[in-house]
Amino acid sequence: MLICSDDYPKVLFIQQSQFSPDYRGKTVYSTETRQEQTVTQFGELPDNVTQLKPESEFDAWDGKKWGLDKEAQAAAAHKVAKQELVSRKASAASRINELTYAVNLDIATDEEKAALTEWQKYAVLLSRVDVNATDIEWPEQPQYSQPT
Repeated sequence: MLICSDDYPKVLFIQQSQFSPDYRGKTVYSTETRQEQTVTQFGELPDNVTQLKPESEFDAWDGKKWGLDKEAQAAAAHKVAKQELVSRKASAASRINELTYAVNLDIATDEEKAALTEWQKYAVLLSRVDVNATDIEWPEQPQYSQPT
């Protein structure tokens, strides 16, 4: 702004302009939760978001970039393996229970007697599964045949 007056010397005032980035409509990610968000505010991004997209649900922010949190990944894999083992054991126990009734009542067919043995072997093999292993080899489930 230029002020001209007989009372004042001619002085040029230059007002420093401030530049604020506009990220509105852009996608950012929480560095704490990896949650995707769309920017709605004008100006600088908050410190707890980044425009870098995490590559997996196990990524952790190190202040500059995402990195794989191997401990979190291993813990999640362990949890899934434990759930799978519980599910397989429950299925085996249910089938063994049904077949055992038939055998105990002396009404089991030869096929049911053989199936009972196979399901019992399967249950034993399941009890030997190490859910802490990185590459679990699950025993093969016996064929399920409906009673006739």
